[in-house]
Amino acid sequence: MSEPLVAIIQRDSEEEEEGDNRHRRMINFLLSILPPLSTLPQHPQTDPSGSLVHPASAAVCSRLVTLLSRVTRDIWTNIFNFPKSIKRKHLCDSESVELFSVQDGILLYLVLVEEMCYDQVPSVFLHSHILRTASPHIITLLKSDNQEQVYKGLLLLNKLLTRISPESLSKERVEDPSLVNLIHPMVTVTVYHDVDEGRKLCFSCFSKFVGIWDLEARSRVYHHLLNTINHSGLLGWTITSLKDAVMRSIKAPETLESYSGSEFKKLVEPLLKLKHGPETDLLEVSDEVISTIGFVRVLLGFDKANKTGILDLKDTISSWVDDLTKGLQLSVAHYEQKLTEPMDTEEVVGPEFGVSVGGRQLPSMEPGKMREVIISALKTFNLIQFNLGMVKDML
Repeated sequence: MSEPLVAIIQRDSEEEEEGDNRHRRMINFLLSILPPLSTLPQHPQTDPSGSLVHPASAAVCSRLVTLLSRVTRDIWTNIFNFPKSIKRKHLCDSESVELFSVQDGILLYLVLVEEMCYDQVPSVFLHSHILRTASPHIITLLKSDNQEQVYKGLLLLNKLLTRISPESLSKERVEDPSLVNLIHPMVTVTVYHDVDEGRKLCFSCFSKFVGIWDLEARSRVYHHLLNTINHSGLLGWTITSLKDAVMRSIKAPETLESYSGSEFKKLVEPLLKLKHGPETDLLEVSDEVISTIGFVRVLLGFDKANKTGILDLKDTISSWVDDLTKGLQLSVAHYEQKLTEPMDTEEVVGPEFGVSVGGRQLPSMEPGKMREVIISALKTFNLIQFNLGMVKDML
């Protein structure tokens, strides 16, 4: 007697399920090898002769990604395409694989930066879509305590941003959390990363990120940055970039709405207030103050027709200038007094005269170094006074 049809179907179903379980276990095993490899370099370096030298771990990673591509047949759909990937959902449910983990970030890095099995990336996808897909994995890498993992995240972010055409993203995308969420980790790495090369690469990513938005969308990006960044150097760069955007909008009336009237006031008015009035630490906020003075000076001189609404803020500007003038007088007198005091007491190098970066206090300095800082501060105050004088002449 032939085997009943129901029994055949049940047996085939059990065999298929067992095959799927083996398939998921194999994927999980291959992915589990990636975190240890993520702490080793895979990016080629240039030797003194100009030749590229590939780290030894690169060959291992290439083989691993090739095996993974054969097991999944479609890395992009089955691993990265959240939340639609049914196979990945089953993998996470059955093997306790984290949804966004280092192993996914390093796999994306190997595929997109080192171009291992790059043919797995659908050619029909926009580069902005790939950035959105990669965003949570990039953030995971940038938040890592391991410098090599952070560096991989930066290389991945830089690669994807470079592929997006400047000013190609419109205001409809500017509220996309997948993109907005990249800002905070970028700022953190730019300010606090231990390696200078990493900080420079991250700042490059930061500037490219601002540049991918068209002029109208960028006004919202500036609004977000100016209200969230707590680092004078990055704020200074952002304010200068805003100035350039406003100048361009004046020459392109179709974009002026985003940089005029109430929109202009929301962007600029908060910049015209010192956090603690004349007693604000002007050395700590010197970069943003210098950039804001330059912004106001250029706009007052260029926008005499008041297309942006800069002239409507004259009273606010005057009050800000008065606070800056008083603050400079206090700061200059304070630092000049310190130059006359001994440089070998703990009082001089105590917290009152420490240096802050992004709101975080740096360790105390040696007396000689502190003297250099005080002299440099006085030069900075002189620069602020000079530029502020030009603004006063225009009011």
